[in-house]
Amino acid sequence: NFGGNRLDVAFNRSEQDVSRQLFDTAFPTAALINRVNTNVSVGYTMNF
Repeated sequence: NFGGNRLDVAFNRSEQDVSRQLFDTAFPTAALINRVNTNVSVGYTMNF
C-alpha cells in the first residue's frame, strides 16, 4: 500500500526495417537498416 501515492511505469518498444540506397553510383545494392527504440518511463505521484 502506497498510502494514496501512485507509481506509474510505462514501457514502449518499436522496431523498423528500412531499405536505403547509400550512393547513386558506387553501390547498386541498398543497405538494410534496422532501427529499434526502447523507452521506459517511471513516475511517482505523492499525495500530501
